Amino acid sequence: MTYYKLLEIQSDKAIEPFYQPIAFTVGSDGNIYICDKSNKIIVFGANGEFLYSFGREGKGPGEFKYPSDVAVDNNGNVYVLDFGNRKIHIFDERGRIVTEKQQQQGISQQIDINNGKVFTAPFSFYETASRGIVFQYDPEWKFEKSFGTYIADSRPENLLLNNVASFCVTDHYVLINYTYKPKLIIANKENSSLLKEIEYKPFQEVESIEVYESEEMKGMATIDDHPISSQIGFDEKNQIIYLLSAETEKDCGSRILLFDSMGNYIDYLWTDDPLIDFNIDDEYIYMLTNNFVEKYKIIVGR
Repeated sequence: MTYYKLLEIQSDKAIEPFYQPIAFTVGSDGNIYICDKSNKIIVFGANGEFLYSFGREGKGPGEFKYPSDVAVDNNGNVYVLDFGNRKIHIFDERGRIVTEKQQQQGISQQIDINNGKVFTAPFSFYETASRGIVFQYDPEWKFEKSFGTYIADSRPENLLLNNVASFCVTDHYVLINYTYKPKLIIANKENSSLLKEIEYKPFQEVESIEVYESEEMKGMATIDDHPISSQIGFDEKNQIIYLLSAETEKDCGSRILLFDSMGNYIDYLWTDDPLIDFNIDDEYIYMLTNNFVEKYKIIVGR
């Protein structure tokens, strides 16, 4: 694998800097949308130029109380998850508020959009978790289906839990990385069926991951001594899974581990700054830290 840096946006040199970025996404036009703890969405163009920002603290339309994630549909509409107000705000391509909706099926911190469908991963109580852990809605916010199976742990039954550390959606698949178990799954987006389970050892004990399909082990991959963390991405074209590995030393860098769809280790990508989020977009990978956004072109097989 070879990576060529194409773009870097430095916060301290931007017209409107980002202070405490939480998450980000990339639109089909290449625009970059950063969800910032300052209760703003900050938008940069495909060439790194500042375009505009929107949002402020409050409870009204277009106002946030701890925005937790952002997504963009094919029409340029921007969806912002407002964790504190338990809302989803929808803005047009210029950051003007269109509508807002109450979050359904529980409060969610993550959102994704694919082919007009909206996906969220809400916190759940034990008694409601049987409905699944990632939910799909139509553009009118009507529930359609769910993905994944809730995994219970030893926590109190009345505790509000989020079983999903992260998830991502591609044209044909939904990938879910679990919170309380060292496990991720690949599901069929069309019918919600489970295609593959990948289990790995957590924390410093990580030495390999085991891949299961219909109870039968299909592969094993060595992944150093680094614990696998929350973020996940999937390059559907090349069938490559990206997992953010959490380093144990304070203020050190981050490693994104690459596996094929069978769980075989391929390579890793290192950055000197701790990553907050990353985004896979065709042959590109975007990475977000507190200080910058970078875009790399990925060359497979060289």
